[in-house]
Amino acid sequence: MGADDDDTQVLDATSDSTSEDTGELGLGASSDPSHALLSLRGVKSGYGSLPVLHGIDLDIEPGKTAVLLGLNGAGKTTTAMNIAGALKTWDGTITFDGQNATNWSARQAVNNGITLIPEGRRVFADLSVERNLLVGAWSNKGSGKFEEARERVFDYFPRLRERSSQLAGTLSGGEQQMLAVGRGLMSGPKLLIIDEASMGLAPVIVKDVFDIVSDISQDGVTVLLIEQNVGALDVADVGLVMEQGRIVARLEGEQLEDPTELRKMFLG
Repeated sequence: MGADDDDTQVLDATSDSTSEDTGELGLGASSDPSHALLSLRGVKSGYGSLPVLHGIDLDIEPGKTAVLLGLNGAGKTTTAMNIAGALKTWDGTITFDGQNATNWSARQAVNNGITLIPEGRRVFADLSVERNLLVGAWSNKGSGKFEEARERVFDYFPRLRERSSQLAGTLSGGEQQMLAVGRGLMSGPKLLIIDEASMGLAPVIVKDVFDIVSDISQDGVTVLLIEQNVGALDVADVGLVMEQGRIVARLEGEQLEDPTELRKMFLG
C-alpha cells in the first residue's frame, strides 16, 4: 500500500464504510463507476431474518480481476450469491452490463454472462472430465461452440486434456479445482466468480490456479475472486476488503504492491 498510516485509517473506517451510514458511496465504489461492468449500491441481504450484508457498494470494471477479501463470516459468499442470483437481495440495486440484475434468478444470471463457481469445487464425481465440461456448457447448448470452448479450457488446463476420460472423483484436489473453473468457463461468462479457489490446496497449486486466473482475465473475462488468502492480491487489479457485512477498503495500484496492513490484519 502507499502509506501505512493511510491504510490503517481506511481499515479502521468501518463505521463510515457504506452508503447506509454516510449517505455517500461506500468504500467499495470506484471513483469513476460509469465504466463498471458490475455495480452494487446499498445491497442488503441475509438468511431468514438474519441480516448479513449491511449496504454493500462496489464496482468492478470489465476485464479486471477483483478480489473480495475477508475472514470467514464476513459476508463474501453472501455477496457472491446475490450477484449470481442465488440469494434474494433485500434492498439496494445490482447493475450488470448496463442491466438491472437485482432480481435475476440464477438462470437469468448465467444467461446474461454471470457464472459462479461455488466453494468446495462440487464437481460431478461420477462423470468424466469431458462430461463435467459438457454440463457446464448447458446454457450454450445448440450454439455449436462446445468444442471451441472445451479447447480453450484445455489450453488453460493441459492436465484436464490428459484426463478428459477420467472420472472427476478420481482427480486430485488441485485438478478438481481446475475442472470447476473450466466448467464455469464453458458457459462463456463475462463475469466469472470463484469462491475460495485456494481452499485446501497446496501453496504451489494455489499459485498455479491464481496464475491461470490472471491469464483468463487477460483474455477479457472479468474475474471476482472470493478469498481469505491474502496472496490472491498478487493477481488483483482491485482489492475489496470486507468485514462484518461491509466493505471497509478498496485497494488499487500501488496500494496492492505492499499490503502490509492487510497482512497484519489477516495473519496477526
